[in-house]
Amino acid sequence: MVHPAYARLVQQVDAMFVQAQNRYGSLIACEPGCADCCQQDLSLLALEIHPLLEAANELDNPERKQVRRAARALRDGQRQACALLDEQGHCRVHPHRPLICRSHGLALLMRSEEGEQTEAELSLCPKNFIGVAKIAGDCVLDLTTMQTALATLDNLAGGHGERQELSAALLAMLIE
Repeated sequence: MVHPAYARLVQQVDAMFVQAQNRYGSLIACEPGCADCCQQDLSLLALEIHPLLEAANELDNPERKQVRRAARALRDGQRQACALLDEQGHCRVHPHRPLICRSHGLALLMRSEEGEQTEAELSLCPKNFIGVAKIAGDCVLDLTTMQTALATLDNLAGGHGERQELSAALLAMLIE
């Protein structure tokens, strides 16, 4: 079951993505099958990993077997793409994807603190916002704020702030 506060955070990120698509149209190239951002194993909090595992367990048996093989290959360094991607680059559990996946394609503000100074960097997918000189602030996702909110919600939901690799969780919990 998805925590209600987490579901609201998901809705906010999804709404921001829709807003960016509406404002920038074809300058956001994200579409089904584009998996450029999905070339890694995810490290997720319990709040996000449990809905993914539930959704993966609801896949039909042949798909679950494919996910287990992909998770094993990812763990063993023989694959780079997320274990939940199919052969066409589509996410098998797209409606249940975590916040980091939902943020792919958005303009991301990434902040880091060094001493007393805070550094900020705008990160963009190289396929998106081409030729845009300035991106509207309401279409920029502050990744630090999102991660802080996520960690707080995970703690409130009984998590301990511990992250787990998705491939390991899939291998440990996915029913064959």
